[in-house]
Amino acid sequence: MLRAWAVGILIFALPLYYLVRPRLPASRSVRMRRFDFGFLKDPAYLLYQAGNLVQGLGFFLPSIYLPTYAGLFVTNQGSAGGLTAALPLVFVNISSVAGCLLMGVLIDRLSVASCIFISSVGSTLAVLALWGTTASLAQLYAFCLLYGLFAGSFSTTWSGIVRTMTQRSASASPDMVYAFMFFTRGVGSVISGPLSSTLLKGGQDWSGSLGYSSGYGGIIVFVGVTALVGGVSFPAMLAGWL
Repeated sequence: MLRAWAVGILIFALPLYYLVRPRLPASRSVRMRRFDFGFLKDPAYLLYQAGNLVQGLGFFLPSIYLPTYAGLFVTNQGSAGGLTAALPLVFVNISSVAGCLLMGVLIDRLSVASCIFISSVGSTLAVLALWGTTASLAQLYAFCLLYGLFAGSFSTTWSGIVRTMTQRSASASPDMVYAFMFFTRGVGSVISGPLSSTLLKGGQDWSGSLGYSSGYGGIIVFVGVTALVGGVSFPAMLAGWL
């Protein structure tokens, strides 16, 4: 399926390359300009990247484990599975779209650190207060909606980081700033795989009625903590470091 999807993207997207045109012609000075990587040494950028990396360590884990978790939860509750167990991932994805739209509005009105704070705190509360104490499907679905809304919108704050870095350094390339944010997020997602396998102990065991008491308890705490630490730029802003 992945191979077919890749071939389909190639077939349908490649011809569009010849239709893409810049809105404005690039000047000769822009075409000849070399990329400046000086922003990589900027303390503010390093702080934003640190939060981005830590948040990426836990961000993808709910999407990976929620279908299995929901299936086990339904079985533990003595209910039927099927669509009921598959809905959590649907809710996360749908609410992520709404979260990105809302964050796009906020990032134009608030500081980037404030927007990251909103995303981080909302994600943390959703994970620790709802997922960890899940006692019903309704509560699990509420967690999925809130997690998608807040955690799913974290990457939308990157546009604010790009704006901030280009204001701090006129030679910083917006494309390169954005690309490095993507790269660091990818590193976090790759590392999260092996980490989550060590945290998932006895995943099939359910010694109690709450998420914390299941084999996914370690993952729940890990996702909540990484979501909170991902907002490290906000206290740094309050301390005057940004």
